[in-house]
Amino acid sequence: MATNLLELIQVVYPIRPLESRRMLELYQECAPRGILVRDLIHVAAMLANGINTIISTDGHFDQISEVKRLDPLQMFGQAD
Repeated sequence: MATNLLELIQVVYPIRPLESRRMLELYQECAPRGILVRDLIHVAAMLANGINTIISTDGHFDQISEVKRLDPLQMFGQAD
C-alpha cells in the first residue's frame, strides 16, 4: 500500500512563511482538540496550494473543516 501511495506523489511543496503563519492560526484553533503541529503543517501546505483532500488513516483530519480525508484502508478495500 505504501508503494502505491508513493507513486501518487508528484510534487513536494515547500514550507514557506505563508504556510508557517497558516499553521500557527490552525494551531490556535485545533491544538485544544489534540491535533498535532506536524499534521497542521501538512494542512497549511495543502491549503496554500489549493489541495483539500488528504489520504490518511489519522481520523483527526476529519475535525478540520477545510480538509476531506480519504482512508487508504477503505480506498484499497482492506478496512474491517
